[in-house]
Amino acid sequence: MNLKSGLVLHRNQKPVIKGGTIALDGHPLILMGRQDSSISSRITSTNTDPAAPVLIVSSGAGNCSLWGDNSGLIGTVYVAAGGLTPSGNALTTSTSVELATGTSFPVGWNVSAQAGAVGGLGTLKFGDGKTKLQLGEPSGTVAQGTIVVGKGGRIAPGEKDT
Repeated sequence: MNLKSGLVLHRNQKPVIKGGTIALDGHPLILMGRQDSSISSRITSTNTDPAAPVLIVSSGAGNCSLWGDNSGLIGTVYVAAGGLTPSGNALTTSTSVELATGTSFPVGWNVSAQAGAVGGLGTLKFGDGKTKLQLGEPSGTVAQGTIVVGKGGRIAPGEKDT
């Protein structure tokens, strides 16, 4: 299937988009609704701007599961509402994730290392305390459930309340 852009609206159904390739031609795929959804089709784009939105997820209280080989997807996946749960190589270093307030993105299965960047005001969810948060290049072995700040990593102070 070749889409120049697309909008999937769902209300009381849990849509599953699977099989084939969704080839976006310069405009984002928008997925809107209130229920959980799933995309296991391969998604590619002709986009060359890594900051341009390629997938906009707005699932209310629901969650969008993203599967498949999306190595041809270049740009930003924007989570406007709900959550995004990628698996395997659904996100690569050619994609970034931007989270709106109140949204969630679980970090696990090495997904954080695959996405080019994860930013915004949403919540990063870390599994069961065994997942490590790694910033920069660590030196040596570290225990599970820790925050690692290695070479090039940084934790900056927030704004001071006045």
